[in-house]
Amino acid sequence: MQEDLRVDRFVLIHGSYHRRLAEFVMQDIRDVSSETEVVPHVMDFEDACDFEEVNCATLKDDSAMSALFGHKKGAFTGAVQDRPGLLKSADNGLLFLDEIGELGLDEQAMILRAIEEGRFLPVGADSEAKSEFQLIAGTNRNLMDEVAAGNFREDLFARLNFWTFALPGLAERREDIESNLDYELERFAEREGTRVTINKEARDGYFAFAESPSARWQGNFRDLAASVTRMATLCPTGRIDRDAVDFETGRLARLWSGDKAERGGLSDLLGYDRVAAIDPF
Repeated sequence: MQEDLRVDRFVLIHGSYHRRLAEFVMQDIRDVSSETEVVPHVMDFEDACDFEEVNCATLKDDSAMSALFGHKKGAFTGAVQDRPGLLKSADNGLLFLDEIGELGLDEQAMILRAIEEGRFLPVGADSEAKSEFQLIAGTNRNLMDEVAAGNFREDLFARLNFWTFALPGLAERREDIESNLDYELERFAEREGTRVTINKEARDGYFAFAESPSARWQGNFRDLAASVTRMATLCPTGRIDRDAVDFETGRLARLWSGDKAERGGLSDLLGYDRVAAIDPF
């Protein structure tokens, strides 16, 4: 991948869980940036912010322009001071625009000019700002369809589409489940300060379900992360056993099958007698 990133400063990543792939691409870009004496056009992250990111789906109306391109004091009600904006903050650094397909056409036009000319006009400003940055754009949308529907600029898509990487959903990459289970247990240990392991019988049982057609993984890695976290949290001994796995995989199977029966709740976990004894107040 590093050979690709020597050629162009703009990368488009798409797929059901593109953000995870974006993390690897960003690390590759940082690795290449350390070779600036060999690859002059790759920016040196030591001289600026390493990384700026935003989920474009959270940017709406005027807030999108202000967040991306900045604004001058007094540009609109509530603009009590200058704001540089993400593009300026990413000068000589790395900018990740997640869900770029959610931006409006006006914002897309300004992004196009910024990446082609390194210039843009902050909201309420009389003069342009300058910024040179490495751009990664991520999306879960099919941008070719969005272009055809008139929702995404064709010229911006052509510019971003120079280097494209796709990450299929977890259901199409079941061979990755084992390594990601271990990864999520490590994350749990770091987050909670408690190390939880899983015995061989439980591991084999979990993978038998996880790699079967019954496991839809509709939420991709988020489903897997939540599943591992539940098992680790509900494991009082610090070791996930087969009973814990059977409970969790049964829960997922009912969820994905659309079974609306009252199962998989506190009654299954604690028993009806203990649930009945709980004081709801």
